[in-house]
Amino acid sequence: MSRRSDAIGLWNKDAGATLAKMSAEAILCQNLLVALLGVVLAHREGIYVMSALDRISDWAVNLLVVLLIISVIHRNVAFLFRQKSYYDQSKSPVKHVVKAA
Repeated sequence: MSRRSDAIGLWNKDAGATLAKMSAEAILCQNLLVALLGVVLAHREGIYVMSALDRISDWAVNLLVVLLIISVIHRNVAFLFRQKSYYDQSKSPVKHVVKAA
């Protein structure tokens, strides 16, 4: 996957920058989800972790987890579709004008 992004970056600098930003967004969402799950599991196991979860009900925490899962899936799918689109354009014999998002 990173080889494809590197090849796209060599083909078009703006497209490469766009993919780098989209990849960072996806990784940020993944990290937020893992951190939230870690805090939730610590609370459920009785390990005292001072956090905002002390004041939030269980349904709100579950909603946050679901929203982050949806966000992770959406960001990764958007990245992969954009990467495929740029990669296909870079391999096409027809010149395409790519505008960064």
